[in-house]
Amino acid sequence: MDISTFSKDHSDLNSPYFKVIHTQTIKTQQLSPSTPSPYEVKILKERDTTLELEQELLEYYEEDDSEDTLLPDIMQGSLISFTQYTTDEYMENMDLKNDNLYTASFSWAQRLHLILVNLYSSKPFHTTDVFRALINCTLVPSKIAQGGPYDTDDSFDLHTMLGYLLLSIIFLTRSMESLTAVLARAHLLKKQEYHILAHLNEQAQSLKEELAERIFLIHCKISQAS
Repeated sequence: MDISTFSKDHSDLNSPYFKVIHTQTIKTQQLSPSTPSPYEVKILKERDTTLELEQELLEYYEEDDSEDTLLPDIMQGSLISFTQYTTDEYMENMDLKNDNLYTASFSWAQRLHLILVNLYSSKPFHTTDVFRALINCTLVPSKIAQGGPYDTDDSFDLHTMLGYLLLSIIFLTRSMESLTAVLARAHLLKKQEYHILAHLNEQAQSLKEELAERIFLIHCKISQAS
């Protein structure tokens, strides 16, 4: 199965990969800039430490790709770095419009980011879990975009793709862990907020399964190329 198109064969009507339509960038409520709290510093450090793996990956393969590294300024509630990989020109060049995994992850992250920014601005949810999910969710589609839906047998490209997708699944797992913790405080959520977050959590599980399948397929290609 072609790793660039495998998700098109997904026929589950409840899957976020069924007839995915790319969502245009929307303006989101921004967080007020302030001095990071101790837990915010810890979470940002967790993110940055993980992103250092990306630099190690690039250095290992002797590829200078630092200009494409995404470091979203979530403290400002910004989607600039998140959406720089969603312009029509970039998506056409990288064939991202035809990559259902990317478009589904982008739509999921954008919706989750919007509701989390609103939650984080309220006192009951100005918490570690909301901030951690907010920090990590936008990096999921970013790393999928950097991995790219390349149809290649080149060992270098395959290993680079694999590294980015592994980073994506790390950020997705963290988002899911924190989102589950937020849902555990259902009594503090409005009914509509709970249903939206629960649905996004289900979509996250589908994304994780699709990411795992793509990673497996790349492993298979690497084995065949070696």
